[in-house]
Amino acid sequence: MSTEATTTDATTLEVTTPDVSTPDVTTPDVATPEFGYADAVAPPRTRWAGIIWGALFAAVAASGFWLLVDGDRRSTATDWVLTLTPSMILTLAILTAGVLVLFAGAVGLLRRGQRRMAAHAAQRRASAPASE
Repeated sequence: MSTEATTTDATTLEVTTPDVSTPDVTTPDVATPEFGYADAVAPPRTRWAGIIWGALFAAVAASGFWLLVDGDRRSTATDWVLTLTPSMILTLAILTAGVLVLFAGAVGLLRRGQRRMAAHAAQRRASAPASE
């Protein structure tokens, strides 16, 4: 290792650069099967909630964009919103809540299935005979 001293206005900073010409042989590669870590590492899981909610928000944004781009569609939507009755507003609110619950349930089912598959895979790995 080499050490250099750098002087600034108020302080002295000592910089140490490691010698990279020879590899450090004291650190084992823990990803090899001989250390037992390679089998314990699970593959990254898919974040289904982000995918599903992202798709829903993208669909809402695309629909809104499609609706607002054309002047005729925009004026038709404005007329429709202005003619809504309180019972229609309540119905739309209940429908929207139902869609949100449906998407939350789909996310929960996918997550449950993902956990179940991971548990089965771990069980299979644990019951598999060790190959030596």
